[in-house]
Amino acid sequence: MKYVQYIIVRKDLVPIMGIGKTAAQVSHASLGAVLDKGQLLDTPEVRGWLAGPFTKLVVYVKTKQKLLNLAAKLDELGIRNKPIYDACRTKLEPEEPDGSTLTCVGVSPILVDDTPKCLKTLRLLEGDDDDD
Repeated sequence: MKYVQYIIVRKDLVPIMGIGKTAAQVSHASLGAVLDKGQLLDTPEVRGWLAGPFTKLVVYVKTKQKLLNLAAKLDELGIRNKPIYDACRTKLEPEEPDGSTLTCVGVSPILVDDTPKCLKTLRLLEGDDDDD
């Protein structure tokens, strides 16, 4: 069986965050999606993913609202996901009342064959995308 983890990034923030900060946010999302209160999730999907090649797809949406809509859709489908909020101590301006900004969402590993259309249709985040 093949498992995959999706990390969805807000593309509107990538030019502001730069490559390094974007990579850090993606890393937070990947870990956050497989941990619960500091403990590794004990699900068949997480165990299968950890036994395999740790396949990750870093994809994007263009706006905060699209990321929020996607996270809500994943919740409706029963797919665990973890929104990542940056503390805004370096490059980003706060968007939330608590002084943070939503940067990405990590999705718990899923079977490739069970990947919903809302994830399959997203494009990979590339350093040279110029489709906006």
